[in-house]
Amino acid sequence: MCIAFAPIFVRLADVGPVAVVGWRLGLSIPFALIWWWRVGNHARTTPAPHAHWWLILSGVLLAADLALWHIAIHYTSVANSTFILNLAPIFVTIGAWMLLGEAFGGGFVLALVAAIAGAALLVRASFDISHRDLQGDMIALAAAVFYAGYQLAVKHCRKFYHTAHILAGTAIVTPIVLAPVIWLMGEKVVPTSSQGWGAVIGIALVCQVLGQGLITWAVGHVRANLASVVLLVQPVTAAGLAVIIFGEHLTLIRLAGCGLVLAGILLARRSSK
Repeated sequence: MCIAFAPIFVRLADVGPVAVVGWRLGLSIPFALIWWWRVGNHARTTPAPHAHWWLILSGVLLAADLALWHIAIHYTSVANSTFILNLAPIFVTIGAWMLLGEAFGGGFVLALVAAIAGAALLVRASFDISHRDLQGDMIALAAAVFYAGYQLAVKHCRKFYHTAHILAGTAIVTPIVLAPVIWLMGEKVVPTSSQGWGAVIGIALVCQVLGQGLITWAVGHVRANLASVVLLVQPVTAAGLAVIIFGEHLTLIRLAGCGLVLAGILLARRSSK
């Protein structure tokens, strides 16, 4: 639910969309390092020699996911790019089965289909065939694959590292990877208004420190495929926030979408017991 505030902060910020991601991760570094200092070197098990490479990989995958998603918005609609990114649970489920040995049954598949269908209704995705739209859709699909990879990498990291260690690692790696992307896109980087500064500080504290922190903690305690489906509560929360903050209206179709997402999450939870 905290992550759902991201589109609102991006809309209120007066810097480029990828630059917002850089601020989101960069401003979270002090909080993550303080948390790291508080927990010390506590780890769930003794880290394997290759464990730090998984930590770095999670930051690279997160950078690729966020950068590609924001680039996709320039080529296709926000609705389409958001919906395609929400296809990540499909790739997480397949990856968790192949790499982590997490089995799933027919009930979980039904829950996954229901939740994704609800997300489609919520964001009102429509796939008009044009070269530019198709290009943007493919970029968004790549972002979904990287997002799924990020979730699986964090799941693996949680075998060895505390949540604070993972947050600090990704917060340091991701801005370094994104810096050349921001430069190549020629985006405005520094906010010039109090609203702009409030937006980048808000996205760092609410979406990264709280939202991503809670996600990172949770994947150490639940199955990766279930966590990925539960994350589809984001478009439901975003729809509610849009009504409260921007005065948007929820149509019957979008309300049905909310119901499908929530029903899918409930079914996924029950089928994973």
